[in-house]
Amino acid sequence: MHKVLVLILIITSLTGCSIMKIDSNKIETVIDQILLNDLNLYNRVSKGYKYYLPRGVRVLDYKKYNEKLFANKAVYYMYIDITSYFYNRKEKYTINDEAYLSLELTYNNGGYVEINQINDKYFIEMMYNYAKIEAYVDKNNIEETLINMSYILSSIKYNYNVIKIMFDEDLLDYKEEKFNIFEPKRKEGNFLDYINEYDIYEEPEEDVLFNEWIIIE
Repeated sequence: MHKVLVLILIITSLTGCSIMKIDSNKIETVIDQILLNDLNLYNRVSKGYKYYLPRGVRVLDYKKYNEKLFANKAVYYMYIDITSYFYNRKEKYTINDEAYLSLELTYNNGGYVEINQINDKYFIEMMYNYAKIEAYVDKNNIEETLINMSYILSSIKYNYNVIKIMFDEDLLDYKEEKFNIFEPKRKEGNFLDYINEYDIYEEPEEDVLFNEWIIIE
């Protein structure tokens, strides 16, 4: 069964079809099946890491280890934590009983999924594999968003040798704003600044979107 699922994923990526949705009523099962599948595909390469961007997800902008993505009328913000990867930093997630969904990811390097309802929309945070993606979506877009996040985060592969050189030669800009990706933004003051941008964002024209297959300089 494992080999069959991997083969289907490879075929869909090569034929240009949308990435497969797993038929399951439980979000936890959907996430588990993707994260435990060790997706060995990538179409975006940066300094020190590479990952797979699913069909239907576009790159709006990027700045070093921060990327702004777009899918199904929703903006995703992705953060790559090179420092935590290099120092093998790990922290335990505390379940939030007041959240719409609060799930600890215990396998591999660990992580979490937390969804909080804000008015009539849902703020999704997913942290896994030393990276984090946030999005603010409609209820009917939750499952697709989590599937996209799962594929992206599980596919990230780091190049330790390249990252070590960057640390040894002090090529990283430590003056940039830093935050703890292991800590969910549970208080309104931490994430409401994003909501106006998420909420009014309109799908950009095709010609202003970045190519899906790109090497980031």
